[in-house]
Amino acid sequence: MCFSAALTRETIESDPRFSHLLPLVDSPGEKISGFSFPGLPVLRESMDHKAELCRWGLVPAWVKEEEKARKIRSGTLNARWESLAEKPSFRESWPGKRCLVPVEGFFEPHLEEGVKSTWYICHRREKLLYLAGIWQENLHLGRFTSFPTFSIITVPSTGLLSVIHNEKLRMPLILSSPEAEKWLKPPFTALREIPGPFDQGELEAWECEPGGRGKVNSRPEWKQGSLF
Repeated sequence: MCFSAALTRETIESDPRFSHLLPLVDSPGEKISGFSFPGLPVLRESMDHKAELCRWGLVPAWVKEEEKARKIRSGTLNARWESLAEKPSFRESWPGKRCLVPVEGFFEPHLEEGVKSTWYICHRREKLLYLAGIWQENLHLGRFTSFPTFSIITVPSTGLLSVIHNEKLRMPLILSSPEAEKWLKPPFTALREIPGPFDQGELEAWECEPGGRGKVNSRPEWKQGSLF
């Protein structure tokens, strides 16, 4: 699962693909909650094209009432890979409406001896990770959905991510740059296999301070190549 992510003002300002959206992005920062349904830069055309503002929490095109839209989007922050083609909320978006959600990192829970903690996952060398998503536009709800909305696709967790998120064993679909390019390149057809896999040796994980993102207690034995 992926319900919180990081994308700071400094990163948005410094990237020409995103900088034009800075006045519109809702509360950029070190921890952005999907449950605030924020507007974030999303790539819908190519890796190099300027991003567009989309709101996290996909609202299907067939929804016509704001109350129903509010209820649905709380459950569409993530979209399970296994049910993209079947679930009513997502089947009109898959496979033709794919997108990339660029983030500096994302957060996952970890359970150890009955105690939960939050861990921040980021790229070891690069500034951004690219998460696979789907998007949708709704023409019925006026200002309520004045921007497209999106969901982040999740898949069964593997490697480092299965050690961290050890309860529900899910993870966002992280794409390498070559896979990300292919993800946005038409013609769009339904994929039988999950793209990738992303090399988790390129990831780092840090336990967060309560309420924050600070690097408190890294566990080197969790890093790809030493534990796996």
